[in-house]
Amino acid sequence: MPCEAELISFSDFADHHPHIEVIGLDISPHQPHWIPVNLKFEMDGITQGWTYPADTFDYIHMRWLVGSISDWITLYKEIFKALKPGGIFERKESSCLIQSDDESVGPNTARNLWRFYTATSCLRGFDKFPSFTRAD
Repeated sequence: MPCEAELISFSDFADHHPHIEVIGLDISPHQPHWIPVNLKFEMDGITQGWTYPADTFDYIHMRWLVGSISDWITLYKEIFKALKPGGIFERKESSCLIQSDDESVGPNTARNLWRFYTATSCLRGFDKFPSFTRAD
């Protein structure tokens, strides 16, 4: 579920671009009290088959999904199918590398093991997608 700051970002984006329709998509129903007229929210799962026709969107932004997608290849195929030719796809994830300045967070701590397994699961399968490169 997006935090309130993400909802504000949708609203700010819609306010700054009043000539376009902005769609926020999530698996949970949530609505802020006030939204711009060009912003709407839809409830759907992005890991299911997308219901949008091919070449629907000029811009797709995705964020904070690290560790929550089991099949990135299928998701990326849906994203690029839904993008119009020349459209832009932007993905934002924060690093899950956890460090400390005094080296108290070692490689076998629960946090770093979580990071290792999360990163490993996110990278699984990218070798099958030749147009993507993976930074190890």
